[in-house]
Amino acid sequence: METTFSKWLSKKLYLITLGTYATICIIMILSFFLTNFFAIPPIAASFISFFIILFLYTAYENVIVYETPVKNLSLPKMLIPVLVPSITMSLISYFMKPSIGYFSIPVAVIISLIFINELKATLWPTTECPDFFTKLSTKLKINKISMYGFYVFFVNIVYIAYKKYNFDFYYTFIIGILIGIIFEETFNLIKLYEQKLTLKSLTTIIITSIICSISCTAIVILMMNYLGFTSQIASITSIFLLKLIQPLISRKFILKL
Repeated sequence: METTFSKWLSKKLYLITLGTYATICIIMILSFFLTNFFAIPPIAASFISFFIILFLYTAYENVIVYETPVKNLSLPKMLIPVLVPSITMSLISYFMKPSIGYFSIPVAVIISLIFINELKATLWPTTECPDFFTKLSTKLKINKISMYGFYVFFVNIVYIAYKKYNFDFYYTFIIGILIGIIFEETFNLIKLYEQKLTLKSLTTIIITSIICSISCTAIVILMMNYLGFTSQIASITSIFLLKLIQPLISRKFILKL
C-alpha cells in the first residue's frame, strides 16, 4: 500500500511541479510581450498575465492533479482565489523588479500559489482515491518545505559568496545548487516519502546532486558566454530545467519507485 501511494504521490507532485514552472515561464513571456509589443504599462501587464495564467493553472490543477470532472468545476470558486493573489502579486512583482530583476516574477508566482492553495481548499470533490487525496494535502505542505529550503540555501549561498565576498559566480552557483539539492532530496526521502536514510541512499543523493549541479552550471555558462543571456535569465532557465528533470532522477535512482 505504501509503495503504491508513494508512486502515486511522486506522479502527482511532478504534475504540480510541471504546472508551477510552466506557469512562471508563461507569465514571464506574456508580461514581456504585453509590455513590449502592446505598450501596456508593466503593472497592468503583470496583472493581466497573473490573472489569466493563474486561472488556467487552477483549472489544470483541479482537472489533472485532483481529477475533478470538468463539468464539476465552478467558475466563481475558481475566480475568487485567483483574483486576490493576481492583484497582490502583480503589485509585489512590479515593486520588487528594480531590486531583483527577472526573479521578481518567480518569487511572486510561488507566493501567489501558496495563497491560492489555501483559498481553494473547498474546491476538491470526492475522488476515486479519497484516502490518497486526504494524505496529499499534508504531503504538499511537507514538499513545500523542501522546495523553499532549496531556494533558501541556493539564494543565500550565491548572495553571500558572490555579492558580499566577490567569489566567482560560477563556483558559487554550482555550490548553491549542490547544497540545495542535497537538502531537498534528503528531506524528501525522510519526511515526504518516509524512507530511511542509508549510506547507499545518501551516496546516491550526493552523486546525483553533483551531476545535476554541474549540468545546471554548464547551461548557465553556455547561455551567458555563448548565447549572450544575462546571469538572471541563464540562472532561471537552468533551475527550471533542473526542477523538471530532478524529480525523474530522484524517482528512479533515490526513491526506487
